Amino acid sequence: MNSQSQAQQHIGRIIRMIGPVIDVRFPDKKLPRLQTALNIPSNDHIVTMEVLEHLDERTVRGVTMESAEGLRRDMEVYDTESQILVPVGKATLGRAFNVLGEIIDKGEPLPENVERMGIHQPTPPYVEQRPSSEPFVTGLKVIDLLAPFVRGGKV
Repeated sequence: MNSQSQAQQHIGRIIRMIGPVIDVRFPDKKLPRLQTALNIPSNDHIVTMEVLEHLDERTVRGVTMESAEGLRRDMEVYDTESQILVPVGKATLGRAFNVLGEIIDKGEPLPENVERMGIHQPTPPYVEQRPSSEPFVTGLKVIDLLAPFVRGGKV
């Protein structure tokens, strides 16, 4: 993040930390929206957190998406004005990513023009959802017989 982009962003400061949960106070009453990514420049990298709650008219509470080690009170926090974006599409098939969309499988880097989508998407309308009664075969006979899973369902 260069100094010019930092100057244009909304800047807050860490006022409280409890593990990965961080409270950030902003100088004015313009709070980041819920589910917005906030960046905290640390020593050698940028720690990303997501806004979970508005505590009052100047304070938000969020959770870091990685270790909060090295963070401390009064550090600057930058509002990205966007939710966390991850790569999607054919270039991502078979690849391993962390929650921030960064490659963790030591493979080739993704092309620069790869499509990215936010991690929060609206659910499809109920009428577009198709129920399934087909079982999901795990290959473990005990599970398949005593506690079968429905294909496409929640486990």
